[in-house]
Amino acid sequence: MQIGISGVGLVLALGLLSAVQAATPAGGGARQLRDPYAGRHKVLIIGDLHTGNQIAHDAVSHALARLEQLGRRDGDYVAFIRTDTDLVTKSEVWGMGDYAKGGSRQAPGRNLDYFDAVVLYTNGETEMTAAQKEDLRRFVAEDGKGLVAVHTAAASMYGWPEFGNMIGGYFDDHPWNVFDAPVRVERPDSSIVQHLPPEMIMRDEMYQYRAPYAREDVDVLLSLEPSRLDLASSRVHRRDADFPIAWTKRYGKGRVFSSSLGHTDEAWDDPRVQTMYLEAIKWVLGVTDDEVQPHAAPPPVGPAYVPASVAQGSGPYKAVMVVEPSLPTHTVYRPQTLPEAAEGALPIVAWANGACVNYGNRFRYFLTEIASHGYLAVAIGPPGSPALESTPALPPVIGQSADPAERTPPTHAVQLIDAIDWAIAQNSEPGSPYFRRLDTSKIAVMGQSCGGLQAIVAAADPRVTTTMIWNSGTFEGRDGLPGAPATRASLAGFHGPVAYISGDESDVAFKNSEADFELIDQVPVFRAWKNGVGHSGTYREAAGGAFAPVAIAWLDWHLKGRLQQAAMFVGRECALCTMPQWQVKTRGFEVFEGLGSAR
Repeated sequence: MQIGISGVGLVLALGLLSAVQAATPAGGGARQLRDPYAGRHKVLIIGDLHTGNQIAHDAVSHALARLEQLGRRDGDYVAFIRTDTDLVTKSEVWGMGDYAKGGSRQAPGRNLDYFDAVVLYTNGETEMTAAQKEDLRRFVAEDGKGLVAVHTAAASMYGWPEFGNMIGGYFDDHPWNVFDAPVRVERPDSSIVQHLPPEMIMRDEMYQYRAPYAREDVDVLLSLEPSRLDLASSRVHRRDADFPIAWTKRYGKGRVFSSSLGHTDEAWDDPRVQTMYLEAIKWVLGVTDDEVQPHAAPPPVGPAYVPASVAQGSGPYKAVMVVEPSLPTHTVYRPQTLPEAAEGALPIVAWANGACVNYGNRFRYFLTEIASHGYLAVAIGPPGSPALESTPALPPVIGQSADPAERTPPTHAVQLIDAIDWAIAQNSEPGSPYFRRLDTSKIAVMGQSCGGLQAIVAAADPRVTTTMIWNSGTFEGRDGLPGAPATRASLAGFHGPVAYISGDESDVAFKNSEADFELIDQVPVFRAWKNGVGHSGTYREAAGGAFAPVAIAWLDWHLKGRLQQAAMFVGRECALCTMPQWQVKTRGFEVFEGLGSAR
């Protein structure tokens, strides 16, 4: 068999040209090749999509470049990049024209025997012949070499079933497309994923797999956490909720790694993904020696995900999360059945998210619980992935500074004002479902962390009745954050009762909250923190956790005039005061306290 080297499939590894002797031996014999990489691991990296979906996978160029750079950076391997499958053969490889075998400048090329591993980022059936496919099988199974299947490689060569057996399973749709995926580490002892936290959010296009995928044949390293997925889509075919995204397996004498990660440019800029693929290549090369340990899928970490359309909450009005066409930039939480005016109009709560993120469902459990007690809560941002509702950590901000103060803000404090403006307009609009069902004279602004700074800015609006700042506070001697420019001077904008709620001293905003409390003297101010709670609060616990009843009681007191709820916050025997896990300070509530000074 003779394989031609096309111009498009140029070997890009630097130094290859110097490996070819400059002079042609007398008689037109073949040039002799020396190996400039003798003693180094050689990896053939193939990005060949021309038999598949090309335009949807433009990131292949960045992927190939990144994989080459990773090997060169640490000297773990030398990468040879190809955009065809010509070198996937054990037969002789020759050039074309004068460089073909027998030509005046005949020049041989490399074949599989030269390489220690192959990385495939392919799609479709490819142009590999039956002989090439057999050579690839032998390369792995008999020669004991390595294979890495990247992303769409699992959507390749369906017509050659042995390839599915080799890599461990075939692609069977991506039900959620590109999304913020809830990823869990199943093998934290594996060198390939040991750099990752037990649970995280990764933004990419995650696959579901079909046969021959089977847990007993592969060692799943990473998978999607099913309790944080919306499984209602008709594109979800697996009934067992098993969604692996990276695994290892043995194939004959060789080693195989497969992962769906790598669809987007951003994925290849993510250090977590880079390290995973680098360590995977080292593993298939035999540089590391983790055992393949097939195992059952771990149980879900929580109950099944509840779709947004399902009403929830412990209050008298089961609440839903919706996006209103007239406010697509925000997410609305409201009673599923809006109460009639006679039952009492709904006060308005405008919410700003932690990290100032543009995900309106980030605090879904907390805000749904509040809405179920008869409130309209409007959060900045449209809904994002369901994983954002329960996973503590946000995905890293790829391509921006690690310092939040230097990042481009995803949201702005004025969006809280937008929420208030919208709600007031809806209450006056005869065709609106909120027509005359809102109490536009009772408005609260709230926010967590960076969102708390946004709430401090918005609290100056004269329409705001009360403010709650969660795990947040202004900075000493500096401005706020991009999109949340609150300063110590901004505290003068408070004109109604204020509450600062945080975690204990482990909360990074604890000192900020403490300082703000001491500086506010023009309005009543309440300060409390819960021992054993950090900066993330309890928002993603069931029904919003311990923070939700505090929010509801404060809103009932200040927006609905329910004076009995004041007993949670003030008085010698206030409810929070008597709970050992809570610490409380107040100022300006002497009419309730009967103390005449701060607690």
